[in-house]
Amino acid sequence: MRITVYLDILFLINLVMNIFLLSITSFILKRQTSFLRILLSSCLGAFLYCFIVFIGEFYYLSNLLICSIILAAITGTCFREKSIKRFMIDCMFTYLTATVTGGICFYFVYLLSLKSFSFLLPVVSSFELYIILKFFSGYIDQYIIDRRKYCEIKVCIKGCVYTLTALIDTGTHIEDCINGYSVIIAQKNAFDNLDGCALTYLPYKSLGKDNGILPAVYGQWVEVNKKKTAPVIIGLYNNKFSDTFNAIVSPELIGGEYDETV
Repeated sequence: MRITVYLDILFLINLVMNIFLLSITSFILKRQTSFLRILLSSCLGAFLYCFIVFIGEFYYLSNLLICSIILAAITGTCFREKSIKRFMIDCMFTYLTATVTGGICFYFVYLLSLKSFSFLLPVVSSFELYIILKFFSGYIDQYIIDRRKYCEIKVCIKGCVYTLTALIDTGTHIEDCINGYSVIIAQKNAFDNLDGCALTYLPYKSLGKDNGILPAVYGQWVEVNKKKTAPVIIGLYNNKFSDTFNAIVSPELIGGEYDETV
């Protein structure tokens, strides 16, 4: 049986699929990259796959091996990891995303009782997976993906914006019971000048200590994962948390929204 393959169609399908796969990997692992780099990496992957199909002589090495090599190439090009460990994690998640996409394809074939496999199914499947992850991003971010992790946050106090590295700690749940303001805890030395800021005090409980009082200041807003919450109370910790982070936020703060009228 003779099969006709149109390289332009094959290139386009692989291009779109690679864009979705890399976007999903970037979303899950919170890797910083641009759409242009995702597009260029996707083009590279589509070209390599079409080149292998065109040559044909090396196809006996197995489809799985070739696809794994191409996925590793586009993942490395897209995220440019300097750490081998992070590169391996990126490749693993990209491969897992491709595997899940393949599973969705076969599900569609079974569900719709298709007699033949359409090349459009991988595109539709990867698009569906991307939409699902985006739609449930708040839930996934808070309760599924590495609930104990670090992120960059921005805090505005009296018009001055400070960038902090915060630990998203599932064991931390702090809120202002009186006004309902969101609360974060930050090292006091992370802020240059707090003179003239109105002080308040936060009662708290922690392991090894029944209760305590933490001095705090009011902030105009806090930005976490590109979402702003306003207003906010910043608890000031006089000592040092760690060399890795200088603030602590709760997972609930990730889903906050910013009201422009505040």
